[in-house]
Parts: sequence; C-alpha cells; structure tokens
Amino acid sequence: MIKTKVGNKKFILLSALFSIIVLYSIMSVNYVIDPFFQYRIKDNKYLLNPQFLNEGIIKNYDYNTAIIGSSMMQNITLSALSQEEGIKPIKLTLGGLNLKELKVLYVNLNKQKVKTVIINIDLSLFNKDIDKEENRFPEYLFGSTWLDNLHYLLAYETTVRYTPVDLGLAYYLGNNPPEKVPDKIKSRICIDDIGNFRDRANHNDTQRLLLDYKISFGVSYMDPNGMDERMDDNLKNLFSTLDIDNNPNINYIFILPPYSGLYWYHTRINNYYTNFIRFIHRFLHETEKYKNARIVCFYDIDEIANLDNYIDITHFNLAISDTISNNILNHKYEMNRYNISQRLDRLNTLTNQFAEKYKHQLPIVRK
Repeated sequence: MIKTKVGNKKFILLSALFSIIVLYSIMSVNYVIDPFFQYRIKDNKYLLNPQFLNEGIIKNYDYNTAIIGSSMMQNITLSALSQEEGIKPIKLTLGGLNLKELKVLYVNLNKQKVKTVIINIDLSLFNKDIDKEENRFPEYLFGSTWLDNLHYLLAYETTVRYTPVDLGLAYYLGNNPPEKVPDKIKSRICIDDIGNFRDRANHNDTQRLLLDYKISFGVSYMDPNGMDERMDDNLKNLFSTLDIDNNPNINYIFILPPYSGLYWYHTRINNYYTNFIRFIHRFLHETEKYKNARIVCFYDIDEIANLDNYIDITHFNLAISDTISNNILNHKYEMNRYNISQRLDRLNTLTNQFAEKYKHQLPIVRK
C-alpha cells in the first residue's frame, strides 16, 4: 500500500516535471521564432498576417508615419512615401477593419515618434453600432503583462498555426537563392507588403461583377433608421479617440478611397446617397477644426465610371492603388471648404455617366 502511494506520488511528480519541460520547450521555441514580432522584427523571413502582426510592428519597427486602414489600403505601396525625405512608413491594415479595431491600432501607436498618421475612411463603417463590433486583434498581443507574454508564448495561433509554418519557411528560404523564390511568397513575407492582395487585384470581369451585384454578393447592408445620428455619433467618437488637440506635432491625413460608380449608384437607389454626402460635409467640418489635419479625396477620379478598373463594388485595381500610393501627400487631391462642392458635384456627374454607360445591365430598384 505504501509502495503504491510512493509510486503514485513519483508518477505525479514525473508527469508534472515532464509537462513543465514540454511547456518550457514550446515557450522557448516560440520565443526564438517570435512569429508575431512581439520581441523583435524579422522582415522577409516569416509568413505575415496583419491580424497578428500589427501590434508587433507598432512595438518594434522603426517608423514615424503610420497608415491605418481596411483592404482599401492593403495594396498601396510604401516606396513612394519612403522616397520622401525623413519619412519611414508602416502599413497597419486589416480587411474589413472596423472602427473599434481602427481605434485599437491608433491608441497603441507610439505618439512620441510618429509624425504622420494616415487613416482610410470607409463611410459604411460609421453606420455601424461600434459597441457590437468585434475586435479581431487578440488582446494578449496588445498587452504588456507577464500573463500576456505567457499567453502569447503558449497560444494556439503561435504554437500551432504559425511557428511550425515559419520554421518550414525559414528552411525553404535558407535552401533556395532569392531569385528562385516565387514573387507570391516574397510578397507574403515582406513587412511593406503585409496584407496585400496585388496578385489577385487585376482579375477584373465586369460581367461577373455585375452578376454578383445583382445577387447582392459583396454588398453590405446599410440600416437607414437613425443613420445620420449614428454616423455623427461615430464621427465624434473617432475624433475623441484621435485627440488631435493634444497631439499638435502629428499630421493627420484622412483618405477617402475611390469606390466604383456602381457603389455610388447602389447608394442612390437604396436611398442613402444623400446621407453619405451630408456625412462627408460633416467630416470635413470636423477635420477643418485642426490645423494639422486634412482630407485627401479620390472619390471623383475618372476611373470610377469604368467597371473595368474594379475587382468588386469597392475594390479597385493596381493602377488605382498606385495612384493613391503616389498622391497621398499631393495637395492636388486635397478636399477643403473651397472645393468640396465642386468635388462632390463631379462625383455626382461621374455616377451619372456610370449609370448611363451600364443602364441596360443595372437594376432600377434594390431591396
């Protein structure tokens, strides 16, 4: 009986010791690999997913310019900005980025070293209940306690999803010269290209796009009830978070991306085009309260009237992405109190041109 008890105790101790060794080994490997850059940056070595990498880049990358946005900004290239003297940019994006996630990224920026914050503004996001929005960024990656670190080093995403893949990728890259590594892999491991889908951005098919639209594929629902009030509340919420008054050394640039003429047509026949136009005026009014904030608008570029330039109702091809990349700092595209009416009138004209061009292929009414 005594021998049995001693044996059981020994088994428990050995099992506990074995478990500790296994956990320590897992943590050690994850610490060395550090797939989400929580401790160090390793560019062009690992598979990059912005959902898990953004906070590591914020913590450890050398930057003074931050671009925050949804998939509208994922295909922009940083080379044009990098060529500007003194600018060191990072791209913090996530497909379908909502306002809650946008705020998380902004709040965690190092305000002491950032000089410029560039934020993509998706109109539809301001018509959502931010309290019901999901934050897809794992909280432990944005924390700094020992429990957050422990969580990271033992997390499923770290241990199962990315560390093994990154180990395999490191072996592959170490055994193949750079010229033999496919461009598709290179773009998935480069921090400047994180989140991009440039290899899929030119697969345009106007007829498919129109068919998708007719069956409501890729079209998000807009709740018209209390829309203006909800958008106003979210606008105030955003600017409260930005706290521009207390960050006078940061320049804020808000990007209005070039949605397709089909998108604007859709807002018309669903009766919230005027809501969006009112909101743009209010957004400008709020922005112009600050000397260090401005709006760069691409709503009214000629390309929006031609569906050949679009992948779907909102996402554009690489040529348009490059137009944005090359003109983020160009005052030619700035929207202000003196030209807003002219810019929005031109948007209206381009939408009319679009509707005329595709009138035989578009529905008149949507439900």
